[in-house]
Amino acid sequence: MRILAFRPEPYPGPVVARFDAEVSPDCRLYNLQLKRTGAGDLRVVAANLRGQHSATFSVPLGRELTAAAVAALSTISKGAKAHDEFARA
Repeated sequence: MRILAFRPEPYPGPVVARFDAEVSPDCRLYNLQLKRTGAGDLRVVAANLRGQHSATFSVPLGRELTAAAVAALSTISKGAKAHDEFARA
């Protein structure tokens, strides 16, 4: 798993950032959202298409995506540029 691009949201709100991820060499997901829930937890949701999520994730994959996105957010807060590739295969 690697984060291809990471874009923090410029304004406060439930969406913390949007990002693109390569889940495997055969699967890339674009415009995922890192969102803060009402309880304060972070989770990843797929982009919406006509009011419906374009993908859903198993609990383990959702946790892996969230961990990768939080790591990218941490890297950006330490001075990396928003569109850098965060993990290299």
